[in-house]
Amino acid sequence: MEIGTGYFQETHPERLFLECSHYCQVAVPEQAVRTVESAVTAAPGLGGVAVVVIPGDVAYLKADAPEVRLPTLRRRSALVPSAADIREAAALLNDCKKITILAGIGCADAHAELLQVAGALQAPVVHTLRGKDVVEPNNPYDVGLSGLLGSVVHGSMAGALSQGYGAALAYPAARWWRCAATAASPCC
Repeated sequence: MEIGTGYFQETHPERLFLECSHYCQVAVPEQAVRTVESAVTAAPGLGGVAVVVIPGDVAYLKADAPEVRLPTLRRRSALVPSAADIREAAALLNDCKKITILAGIGCADAHAELLQVAGALQAPVVHTLRGKDVVEPNNPYDVGLSGLLGSVVHGSMAGALSQGYGAALAYPAARWWRCAATAASPCC
């Protein structure tokens, strides 16, 4: 990293990510392990993104690696929606005649459940690029890739209730997704 030298590719990633993350630190060899542990703890604990900036020259340095102290790395936890959220989602699904599912990489460990939901709803499943390897195989409901901005999904969801599972769209230009998924949508 060429910081402070006027180097034409000089960047300050810690400044770039500071406003959009809950944890953002520059790693130095003496604190690298603890910094990464703090980031891994902060991300799920604070419900957001954690960033550790490792300058190129630092990445090649040796560091003492104390024993990892993170119990979160040894357990799997589950996020469970509230009963009220489940009832609201069920009511929307029961009232809607046309439903499309957008599935992404977050479905990696839930392929069977995704197929079960798609079958029960008779809903086509559009997958994201990152979710292609985990959603598409052996999926009779899969109708293809969403496209970078969701343009393919938009056409397939016109007038439909959309459900997202393990997926996110990258750009605000894909506002139709948020609109189509609201309870106030007149689509059903």
